[in-house]
Amino acid sequence: RRKKIIFFASSFIFILSGVVTAYLRIFNPVYKGSFTLLINDPISSSSKREVNIDKSLFEDLALNSTDNDIPTLITFLKSPFLLNPIANNYDIPIDVLSRMISINRARIDREFAEGILKVNIQINSRQKGQNILSDLTEVYLQAALNQKQQKINDGLLFLNKQAPSIQEKT
Repeated sequence: RRKKIIFFASSFIFILSGVVTAYLRIFNPVYKGSFTLLINDPISSSSKREVNIDKSLFEDLALNSTDNDIPTLITFLKSPFLLNPIANNYDIPIDVLSRMISINRARIDREFAEGILKVNIQINSRQKGQNILSDLTEVYLQAALNQKQQKINDGLLFLNKQAPSIQEKT
């Protein structure tokens, strides 16, 4: 008698889970989209060069080389500062949009790739997901461009302030 109960109970659970899965896939699908961001220059060898304390500050400013703090960068990319225009455009609360987006270090052959982030989004509307992904790429690229320009301007300002003292030393 127990074998029949266990068989019917497990069959019922299996069939019920199959029906629920089919229902959710047909009537409430979840779409996933992604893109990758390159956050380090793969061509430059600045990370492998030897550090000379006297020249490293000026060289780093002149070459515009940086070391990225990945967790801080991920937090910045999911911040309301960047996501607010997109959230307002699609009438989505910022915290909901932030939860839809996941940003992780990219993997290549079971190892983390240096300087590459993978941005994923999961949403229930395919067209809306594609539009949000394209808007995210534009916002992220514009933010990167603005940060790069600000860093270059700050570096030039610093070097211009240091130029008289360096000329006196030489």
